[in-house]
Amino acid sequence: MNGASIRTLRLLAVVAAIALVAAACAAADTQSGWTYAPVQSTPPPPESGEASGSAEPGASGEASGSPDSGESAGATGSADASGSADASGSAGASGSAGASGSAEPSGSASASGDDENRFDLTETAQLTIEQDGEKVDELTVTAGETYTFRVENEAGFVHNFYIGSAEDLEANETGSLEGIPEFEEGTEAFEYTFDDESATLEFACTVPGHYASMHGTFTIEPAD
Repeated sequence: MNGASIRTLRLLAVVAAIALVAAACAAADTQSGWTYAPVQSTPPPPESGEASGSAEPGASGEASGSPDSGESAGATGSADASGSADASGSAGASGSAGASGSAEPSGSASASGDDENRFDLTETAQLTIEQDGEKVDELTVTAGETYTFRVENEAGFVHNFYIGSAEDLEANETGSLEGIPEFEEGTEAFEYTFDDESATLEFACTVPGHYASMHGTFTIEPAD
């Protein structure tokens, strides 16, 4: 073989080798199946003011729902709206202290009931003689008239009731006096006729210790 033929064979061998290498590379790329994803860009971090959001002025006020100064002033006006101090007026309206007056003596008392010549009296546990719930220390009668005295004992202990001079009553000298002897409960009655001399007489309970708060006088009016 000449030199030209040898060079031609060498060239063909080099070309064949290159072709084999290229084919092998192509086959390797096909079998590997690798996929390359594009790199995603990372967004910049948000600004601190935008991320929190809570720091915006006015937002906290809206979220909290706290009343405006005008609303709170109106809401707190309950003390004026109630007006309890003015509306109640209990101290002035009741007037119970001035209206009762039950502890004060009633003064002169007249005959009670439909019968003008009858006195309905009550002797109490507080050592008082009362008519219609009022303490009696004077009875008014007409000279020449006969009166019925009905006396109830509600004390639960002994009382009596007599008409006589102050000296006899205070000394519990009742032997010659007209009245009701000692009784512990219920109602007793007797009659008494008054004349012009009766003006010096008293009525009383003469049980020891009772006379001081359980006696009174008579006012004698002339007959018509």
